[in-house]
Amino acid sequence: QRMGFASGYYSVPYRGLYFLAPFSVGMFFTCLSLVMVVTLYCVHRSFTVKRLMSFSTWTADDPSFFPKNADAPMSGVLWIFFNFFVFFGSCCFVFVLLFISMFDYIPFYVAGLLECIFMVLVGQLRWNWFQHARAAIWGTTVTSYVENDEELTSMTNPEYQRPEESDDEVGSTVTVSPSSLSFIILYTILVICFLVFTFSLTWFMSSACITLNPNSFSTLGIRRLLNDDPCETDLWPCHVYVTFGNQMATEIIVHFHSGIKYEQPVIWITSSKNYSGNETISAHEIETWQQHKAGVYRMSEISHLTERYVYYARAAGLTPQETYYFVVGDEGYHKTYSKVKKVRTGPDDDTEFSFAIGGDVGLTANVQTMLKTLSMLEPLFFGIGGNIAFASGIPGCYRRWDAVLDWLEEGLVTPTGHTIPIITAIGNNEAGSCCCLHE
Repeated sequence: QRMGFASGYYSVPYRGLYFLAPFSVGMFFTCLSLVMVVTLYCVHRSFTVKRLMSFSTWTADDPSFFPKNADAPMSGVLWIFFNFFVFFGSCCFVFVLLFISMFDYIPFYVAGLLECIFMVLVGQLRWNWFQHARAAIWGTTVTSYVENDEELTSMTNPEYQRPEESDDEVGSTVTVSPSSLSFIILYTILVICFLVFTFSLTWFMSSACITLNPNSFSTLGIRRLLNDDPCETDLWPCHVYVTFGNQMATEIIVHFHSGIKYEQPVIWITSSKNYSGNETISAHEIETWQQHKAGVYRMSEISHLTERYVYYARAAGLTPQETYYFVVGDEGYHKTYSKVKKVRTGPDDDTEFSFAIGGDVGLTANVQTMLKTLSMLEPLFFGIGGNIAFASGIPGCYRRWDAVLDWLEEGLVTPTGHTIPIITAIGNNEAGSCCCLHE
C-alpha cells in the first residue's frame, strides 16, 4: 500500500511484470538488431558501390540500380558486427516467439513454424541456402563473388589502373557446383532438424505456469514428464467437495471432476437412517437412495492441455442438523462410483455453531498443518476469502488447482469423518492479476 498498489502485494502495477517485461526487452533488442543489420548492410553496399565505380564498372545507362558486383562479401569490422547482430537478433526474436507461445497467446505449432521459417531466412541471408538448393535440385550453378588481386591492388594503390587488354572483370565470379545428391540430402536433413527442434522446443515450453505461494514454474513438457494428473487415468471422480446452497440447513451442492464425460452424472444421497455404514456401496443398495441429476460443463479453456469435466448437483429439502451420506458417479457404470462421504447440514434456528474462515491458502507446508488444526475443531464450514490456488488465471496452472483441491479434500475431514463444506470467494490471484492480460 505504501508503494501505491491498489490492493495487496500483487495488483495493478505488478500485473504485467511476468509477461510484459521479458516480452518488451526481447522486442527491443530484436528491433535494435534489425536496425543495426540493415544499417551495416547499407554501409557495406555504399562502400562497395564507391569501390566499383572507381573501376568504371558502372555507367549511367546501366539498367540496374546497383552494379552487378555490389553484393561482394563483407570483411573486417563490418563482417564481425554484421554477424553478431544477425545472431543476437535471431536469438531475441526466437525468444519472443517462444515466450508468446508459453502463455498460449499463439499456439505452439504456429510459434514453431515461424521460428523455423525465420531460421531458414537467416540461413539464406548468411549462406545463400536457396541458391545452393536450387543449384543442387535443378542442376544450375551458383556464382559467388571473389576479390581478385587487381581489386586488392587498387584498394592499396589509388593510382593503379586496370590493363585494357585484360578480359577479367574486377570482382569476377566463380562457379560453385555442389554435388546434387549430397547437398539435397544435407539440405533436407537440415530443414527437418529445424522443424523437429523448433516444434519440440515450443511444445515443451508451451502453456507455462508461474505461481506464487510458493513460487513455482512448470511447462507442458515438464507436466507431461511428471504425468501426475489423476483425472486423465481414473474412471472415478478425481475431486469431490461440498458447498452449501442458499440455505445451509436444507441444501448442499456436491461438485466432482472427471477426465471422461459421464453420460448420466448423478449424486445419490441418504440420511444415516438408511445407510449400512460400508465405505463402498453396492449398486443394489444405492438404488434405495435419493437421486439428483448433476449438471456438467467442460473446461474448454484447458481443452488443449487435458480433458476435464466439472459436475454439480443440488440436494434440497434436507433435514437441518442431520448427517447425510452421498456418492457421486455415472449412473449405470459402477466403476465410476466414488467412495461414500458424509456431511452435516446446519441449524435452522438460533442454535450456535462454529465455522472457520481464512484466505491466501496456496500450497505451503503451513496449509496442511492449518487444515488439520481446523478439522479438529469440527467447524460447520470453512470460508476462504480468496487467493486459493494462486493460479493467476493461467490455463497452464490447472494442476495447481488439482493440488489444492486434493489438500482440501483430504484435510477438511473432521475426527468423526464428516466432510467440511467450503465457501469460497475469488481473489486477485484467481482473476489473473499477475500475467494474464487477456483476462
